[in-house]
Amino acid sequence: MKKLYFTGLFIFGLLLNSLVANAQNTVKRVVLQGFWWDYYNDNYAFKWADYLVELAPRLKTMGVDAVWIPPTPKNKNATNDVGYSPFDPYDLGDKYQKGATRTRFGTKDEFLRMVAVLHANGIEVIQDVVLNHTDGAGTTTGEAGQDPETTYSMQSNSGYKTFRYSSFATPVPEMADNGAAYAQRQGRWPKNYPNFHPHLGHNSTTGDLAAPYFGPDFCYGNDGGGDGYGPPSPAYLALYPNAYNP
Repeated sequence: MKKLYFTGLFIFGLLLNSLVANAQNTVKRVVLQGFWWDYYNDNYAFKWADYLVELAPRLKTMGVDAVWIPPTPKNKNATNDVGYSPFDPYDLGDKYQKGATRTRFGTKDEFLRMVAVLHANGIEVIQDVVLNHTDGAGTTTGEAGQDPETTYSMQSNSGYKTFRYSSFATPVPEMADNGAAYAQRQGRWPKNYPNFHPHLGHNSTTGDLAAPYFGPDFCYGNDGGGDGYGPPSPAYLALYPNAYNP
């Protein structure tokens, strides 16, 4: 009986010692939220990235390990929106859209410089990202990017949307375009609703073409159209001849 008692006590001591050792090895890191909802600085107007660059040495001295930054893509209003009305996830402040080239956070070059400076000071960058919506496509009359075809409008087609070009070649105010003019502009691959799941011609949300590693929305079927998606099938075009941009 004594042997069992001392054996149990010995095992308990080992476990307790292990827990204490693990607690002593716990690394506590400091993350700074580097913005607030309506973030702005008069000395760094629409250059928040430069403001964080200025703060980097001080943050290092304070022991900050990482800085959490707001969403940086172009929003439906280039400089007034704070990141949560994303218009184009591939525009980090280097394309003229929605009234300006830069975002409220800054230009793409300023953003990349901020990342480099924070890294040089031993500080990681945590990017806030909006994944579940976009904003600012246009109006129901066809201005500013909405498809002018009523057949494929948000009202008449159960919410399916035909995405049009965004032009970066000439800085034309988007609201000055009518639907027909906007559809003729050049500059990017055409994003139509067949590029996303589910859609009228490919309503499946399961199987290889809807696999999670492709992301929750993009369609990798042969009916997607546009660069990198393969040609649309003749059967699909016969059913929906105006459903994609050539």
